[in-house]
Amino acid sequence: MELPRLRRTRPRLALAIALVALLAALLFSTPAAASGDQPVLVTQLNKPPAGFKLTPQQAERIAARDPRSRAELRRHPRATPYEYTKGAGQWQISWFSSGRNPKELLEVYIDDQTRKVFEVWTGFQVAWTMARGYPGAFGRSANALYVWLPLCALFLVPFLPWRRPRRFTLLHLDLLVLLGFSISLAFFNHARIGLSVPLAYPFLLYLIVRMILLAFGRGRPRQLPRPSIPVAWLAVGVVFLMGFRIGLNVADSNVIDVGYAGVIGANKVLHGQSLYGHWPSDNAYGDTYGPD
Repeated sequence: MELPRLRRTRPRLALAIALVALLAALLFSTPAAASGDQPVLVTQLNKPPAGFKLTPQQAERIAARDPRSRAELRRHPRATPYEYTKGAGQWQISWFSSGRNPKELLEVYIDDQTRKVFEVWTGFQVAWTMARGYPGAFGRSANALYVWLPLCALFLVPFLPWRRPRRFTLLHLDLLVLLGFSISLAFFNHARIGLSVPLAYPFLLYLIVRMILLAFGRGRPRQLPRPSIPVAWLAVGVVFLMGFRIGLNVADSNVIDVGYAGVIGANKVLHGQSLYGHWPSDNAYGDTYGPD
């Protein structure tokens, strides 16, 4: 008589766990970062704009004195500066290359009240703001250490051989390698692209070699590693993580152009429609990379 009652209780328990996870995600999520104001070109160089103390000429001189600006301007002595306001109390000074197709080479942000430079961007980080490590650009709360590190632990710890005899296999190494991409992600989130990109290569190389060997029958496990915790606990954990992830999506998430285009493309494939043409007005060309 107990077994049917238990079976009736399990769906309710799973639903309760998912709701608890959803509530936790809503409570611990951080507010999304506000989008930056659009720059407005200032044409009167010797007069402060309304609500500002500095003139455009003063802001330009402050920007040019920054050591990072001086280094970039030494490489581009013919660059032409333009002065912009960017929201309340903030300046953007941009230097462009000369020629028919000018390219922005240097971008400097200045606080009008303190007269201090607080951001300097050069190279590809001028045009690609997503490479600047701004909070909320990717993932938002999912990238917070108090969320990401526990998720990494939950990904690995249940499958480690805690009981004796402890036998580590290539599958355990596979899990560690997959987690290794978090190192590259951490540097990317802090705008250290020069380190983020090469740090992904060793893990990608490992996966390529591993898959090639598996294709030839090498490195296949004789048996799958057994979880070190009961399977029922894993099932409960999966339900909790699903609810937690849904909560993060509801409370604090964002979708960039590639993800949006991928969903539209998948919907077209699912309904047998042509990938090209008749895209929504807010993504008329199926993203800059094609319809994914």
